[in-house]
Amino acid sequence: MRFILITLFVVLFISCKKDDQAEAPKIKYDHTIIVVMEANNNLRQYAFNNINEMELASNNLKNAAVLVYLHSNNDKAILLRVKFDENLKVIASDTIKKYTISSSSPQQLNMAINDSKELFPAESYGLILWSHATSWAPPISKRIETRSFGEDQGKQMDIIDLKNSIPSGFEYIIFDACNMASIEVLWEFKEKAKYIIASPTEVLASGFPYRKVLPYLASKEPDLINVANQYFEHYSSYTGQMQSASVTLLNTAELSKLSSLCADLYLKNKSVGIPIRVNVQRLDYTADFPVLAFDFVNYLEVNFPLSELDPIKKQMEKTIIYKNATDQFLGKPIKAFSGFTCFIPESEDFYLNYYRTLNWYKDSGTNVLF
Repeated sequence: MRFILITLFVVLFISCKKDDQAEAPKIKYDHTIIVVMEANNNLRQYAFNNINEMELASNNLKNAAVLVYLHSNNDKAILLRVKFDENLKVIASDTIKKYTISSSSPQQLNMAINDSKELFPAESYGLILWSHATSWAPPISKRIETRSFGEDQGKQMDIIDLKNSIPSGFEYIIFDACNMASIEVLWEFKEKAKYIIASPTEVLASGFPYRKVLPYLASKEPDLINVANQYFEHYSSYTGQMQSASVTLLNTAELSKLSSLCADLYLKNKSVGIPIRVNVQRLDYTADFPVLAFDFVNYLEVNFPLSELDPIKKQMEKTIIYKNATDQFLGKPIKAFSGFTCFIPESEDFYLNYYRTLNWYKDSGTNVLF
């Protein structure tokens, strides 16, 4: 889910300047950025706007390539090579490849990523996953159909299927999508990239300010701290409900130690039983969001002895390279913010059986509490 504040769009005359598939140059880049845009939904106009921002920022990309896999209608998708253009009403980027598809799928996403890497080989790769998202939520809930990543004609893509579709070896993954900085999601993707940037809360529909962040990504060793900071500063500069953002940059290599420390804590305190949700900071702010998101450290502080949390808090400092959040999100206060969220299931929770299949539940020792 991407939170949409404004539902009345200004209709721009968007078109690809080149319909014919362009042949990719046979050179090796320092860095290739692959952007997967699942926009066959109410975010379509925002996808076009973001691509135009990328084009405007691409006049200084050095030896980097930016590829956008754009799926914005029912049966077609295209792979674009972003190129510089100042016209914000026209997508001028070259069409490298066209796809005929029936709907979004992990297999199609995997094909687009592999095509991008084959056509634009580089010393390092980055991946941006852009769409609606609902953290680790299962494909079907009691109330609504949901989607862990993307949205296409009401159809779902499970978070595990998404993970399995993505090859390892990325320098970073950026989730330009809602609520993906949950410990459950981050744990699933920790083997895919050295670093992850994601939001513990929803992401406003306008997403990352690509005009500002793209130059920091266009090198063999991207400046990810500035990417995260530019995202925060962009939304912090607004007033009212638009002043709503949270962002976390983490080193995935440090997550295993965090998991081990949690397992030790849970085993030592298994008599606590099922943790409580009362008084724990919520970081999901849309009424129909399918799974509740609680601040991770605040959850520990409410449910376990404070004297035993120092090792976990110190490891959090090693794991999280950068974090920031506005004081409020959509007008509701953020009083506790550790950079991660987690789910706190209840004994009769509809999602508990699915939650038990997630690797974090087992690997972190959470299972001893339930």
